[in-house]
Amino acid sequence: MVVVAALGFSEGKPDVVFTPYDEDGRNCGVNSTANYPYLYLYSVVSNVKSLNASKVLSNAVCVSSCPKNYTGFLPCANTTLNKLCQITEDNFYSSNECNFLYF
Repeated sequence: MVVVAALGFSEGKPDVVFTPYDEDGRNCGVNSTANYPYLYLYSVVSNVKSLNASKVLSNAVCVSSCPKNYTGFLPCANTTLNKLCQITEDNFYSSNECNFLYF
């Protein structure tokens, strides 16, 4: 197991395992989203209120920083579903930034 783990880390891409993905399947903080290392779930409040469990974690964008105040927009890498990085006030929440493991 040690040999397999060592080969995986030396030959593979461990950052892909430890970074969050946006709704387009891009790794936050990697390649085209290098300036957007954090994940923000922009409709989680509505999905939880409607008991739509299958969509709770699906509406996600990579953001450069976690928003502290509501402006209607997120500092994000736009996606096919959220081209303008918009967010409604009822879905806004403030959070602390959480770094995932980077190699």
